[in-house]
Amino acid sequence: YRAAQPILAFTTDEGTRNQLALSWGVESHVVPFVKSTDEMVDLVDHELQKLKRFNDGDIVVMTAGSPPGVPGTTNMVRVHHLGESGRTA
Repeated sequence: YRAAQPILAFTTDEGTRNQLALSWGVESHVVPFVKSTDEMVDLVDHELQKLKRFNDGDIVVMTAGSPPGVPGTTNMVRVHHLGESGRTA
C-alpha cells in the first residue's frame, strides 16, 4: 500500500533516516536536534518550505515524541498549516 499523500520523515539520526528510506513511499531527511516540540514544528515547516514542493497554508500532519529525543515516546499528533509558527498559545 502507498498513500496518495506524500509521507516525509524527519529525524536527527542518520541510521534512522537510512531505515526509513527502506519504507516504500517514505522520503526521509536528517535535521538538527531541537529541545521542544514547538521548535520541531518550526524546523520541519522551514525544511518543507525549502523543498519548494509545498505552499504556505498547506496542511500537514506531524507526529512526534514529547519531549524530543526520547525513543518510543511518539505521543503527539499536530495538524499544522505551513508558514505558521509552531508556537502554541
